Amino acid sequence: MHELHFIASQPGPTDTATVTSEQMRVIFRKFRQDLNTPTKKLVFVFLTLVVGFAGPFGTYVSMSPLERLFYWGLVIGSSILLVTAVRVVLMHQRPGWSYWKLAIAASCIFALIYATLLAWVINPITGITHYDHYGWSFLFMMVLVIAIAVHGIRYFTMEIRPPRMPRILERLPEEKRGRIIRLTARDHFVDVYTDKGMYSIRIRFADAVNETEGVDGICVHRSHWVAIDAICAAQKANGRISLLLCDGTVVPVSRKYHSEVRSRGIVKDP
Repeated sequence: MHELHFIASQPGPTDTATVTSEQMRVIFRKFRQDLNTPTKKLVFVFLTLVVGFAGPFGTYVSMSPLERLFYWGLVIGSSILLVTAVRVVLMHQRPGWSYWKLAIAASCIFALIYATLLAWVINPITGITHYDHYGWSFLFMMVLVIAIAVHGIRYFTMEIRPPRMPRILERLPEEKRGRIIRLTARDHFVDVYTDKGMYSIRIRFADAVNETEGVDGICVHRSHWVAIDAICAAQKANGRISLLLCDGTVVPVSRKYHSEVRSRGIVKDP
């Protein structure tokens, strides 16, 4: 059995900063993936054009067509960035939450932040005063309703369907079910590592990998499978490749899997 190595195994103040930095890298990579989709780009362009030319909330009278496009492009674009960031962080921190629990929490946090930005940053800069007599609470409720409606549209359309729990998690006790980080074969057992801890199950390694369906992952060794979003960095030394995971584990990549790791963009050739 190939030995795994762990970084910062002794707890201390430096370790906390290291883990936080690694988690942030994982979250940022997921944020870019979630944001860089054809659907989001199409929604941004479509809504900016429609709302910009329609001019709701008095902007049709107070602004020229170009000013309306700029204003609503700013509002819609910044809202897409913010709600995506909030949702990705919540998904990372609360992987076991249902779609609607996640949607309502993300909508509330987004509405709280964005209503504040509209009331005291975006609208004053652009000179929009149509909401002033309603106050911040009106903006909050308006943004909250729109955010929940958008999540509803995503749920009932082809873009989003809450993924079924990977079958391998059904073999784990409730308290160990979470975001899958890696699998490691050990004799006749497979150790399943999640962000909730480790649990060993008696199963063939190949069958365990098949039961991770729905999680983007890759075999990097005959005894190791890792989730893509758990990879924080790749390390190369003396022709050997290893992967640093978000739990501090360093997993070796056997030569057989070098080409696949490179094809996924995990390791870039100099």
